[in-house]
Amino acid sequence: MNAERIAGPRSATWSPSTIYGNHKRGTGVLNNQLYIGQLVWNRQRFIKDPDTGRRVARLNPPEQWTTADVPHLRIVDDPLWRAAKARQVAIRRSLDKGIAKARRPRYLFSGLTVCATCGGGFILGSRDGLICYNARERGTCSNRRRLNRLELEGRVLKAMQERLFDPGCFEDFCRSFTEEMTRLRREHLAAQAGQRGELTGVAQRQKEIMDLLLQGYRSEAWKAELLMLDAKKEQLEAALRVQELPALHPNMAQVYRDKATALAAGLQRKEERDGARLAMRGLLDRIVVPPDGLLQVVGNFGAMLAAAQGQSLSFDEACGKGGCGGGI
Repeated sequence: MNAERIAGPRSATWSPSTIYGNHKRGTGVLNNQLYIGQLVWNRQRFIKDPDTGRRVARLNPPEQWTTADVPHLRIVDDPLWRAAKARQVAIRRSLDKGIAKARRPRYLFSGLTVCATCGGGFILGSRDGLICYNARERGTCSNRRRLNRLELEGRVLKAMQERLFDPGCFEDFCRSFTEEMTRLRREHLAAQAGQRGELTGVAQRQKEIMDLLLQGYRSEAWKAELLMLDAKKEQLEAALRVQELPALHPNMAQVYRDKATALAAGLQRKEERDGARLAMRGLLDRIVVPPDGLLQVVGNFGAMLAAAQGQSLSFDEACGKGGCGGGI
């Protein structure tokens, strides 16, 4: 339908979730009870996430739902609806026993491979064949390139060895990065010294005004100044709470090289493979696949710098700041 430019709900494109939706929330074509002549209200409520400020949907208990019959809207009979529901239950049970419950990526670079044309992810279209999700499931992307998963893993690992683990390139980066961090640290210390001086001046002026007020002098201008001084004091104290920039390991390039090499070796040892695989993933931001030509491997600078500082290369702790890389 996407290929024929038939608009989906709300003029959006069609995708598997448009059809399958969420059976608990009643979303998706297969779960819409309007097809059997039932209208449901109060299935969910919205609350505001205090961290992001965004509205988040929360499912209400079924006993709070309100259902009304609207038989004139029915387009599906009960036997067909029940058959569809039974099929959904069977599929969910089979998925619950399989990879849907897996907490860790099944393959080395699962979820990191993205399409250069549309930005969507690459998925397994066959046993070991990767293809753009939007091209295969939605028909909205022209990138029909197929890649063998094992071949891609081999090429990416080779590129990481040659590009991301290259001692010369990373040493040059570490040198420039250290110089910049040293400059920023000097500026930070100088700024905080000035802020401490300002804070002392603010406290002194506040005391002067309070002493005058206690002596019986009154001035609306002083009251306004006190409010301004309170705000300035909070601003300066917040600035002084900002921690000093961390010190860098003096041999960070070599530390990074040693850790990365150990990770690559760990992939070959069964007892270390799972941990090494997750840590190796943490060194990457994404793998970009164009319709043809070289793949682009983008490194995760945050994780690389953590490794260079002698910290653990944890996939969960990688900060996700991409940067360097190269074609493979």
